[in-house]
Amino acid sequence: LAPGADLMLLNSDAVPAAGWVERLRAAVHAAGDIGTATPLSNDATILSYPDVRIANAAPEGAALARLAKLAAKANAGIAVEVPTGVGFCLYLRRECLAATGLFREDVFAQGYGEENDFCIRARHLGWRHVGVPGAYVAHVGGQSFGAATSPLVARNLAVLERLHPGYGALIAAFQDADPLVEARRRLDVLRWQAARRGATGEGAVLLLT
Repeated sequence: LAPGADLMLLNSDAVPAAGWVERLRAAVHAAGDIGTATPLSNDATILSYPDVRIANAAPEGAALARLAKLAAKANAGIAVEVPTGVGFCLYLRRECLAATGLFREDVFAQGYGEENDFCIRARHLGWRHVGVPGAYVAHVGGQSFGAATSPLVARNLAVLERLHPGYGALIAAFQDADPLVEARRRLDVLRWQAARRGATGEGAVLLLT
């Protein structure tokens, strides 16, 4: 690893599409105080798409490539501030890591929560975190720890709340405000238009009343 180089966390069950690293890197280096960047995904909690409330099915092969291409077109150059990055795919600015310190794996057992703890610690030092809706990485989800996933998540969410009182309320407030709604809507429109062209060979107009 070159001195001063940024880092990337990528789960073994994450499947990137073309251009993902470049888009995340550009978002992080768009301002001097951005510490991390996370792409959209089918299963990425606050950065999930299309339904932010659930773990959506992971697109594969050509479907993944099409979705990533449409996301890049719909949300080119856009970054939305988020309270925390999501560790399935997280671009880390080296200066942010150096200032904040390493992940505390001794506190969070086998996994889950380390990146959230890191991001909150970084926030206290003035670093911001962004979601990048123009980048898309599929996430099969729950594969890293199998059946142990749910107990680990529950345990480590409790640890997070103990270390950072109000963490749950911070995430809930972000979800209520939903600052990514317009980015998801733009992608919805492009997907719908692409589907209509594929079905009929012509454009269409959708009227909602």
